[in-house]
Amino acid sequence: MKSLAKGGYGIIYMTEPYMEELRAECAEYDESATPCIVPIPSCTGVTGYGESRLRRFVEQAVGSDIIFSE
Repeated sequence: MKSLAKGGYGIIYMTEPYMEELRAECAEYDESATPCIVPIPSCTGVTGYGESRLRRFVEQAVGSDIIFSE
């Protein structure tokens, strides 16, 4: 993970299960512009980790859940 982050990549795609395993390492890059670490579904399906992460970032930026609220 660190070698990818230091390798100059702007966007890193990871499957949700793998990203959950590396949660602490990925959190180190939450406040930086690059690399943007994007969770994608794995071949086994969606875990919900990507959606919850996006929800958290939107709430942090806007102050409320404007995307997923019903």
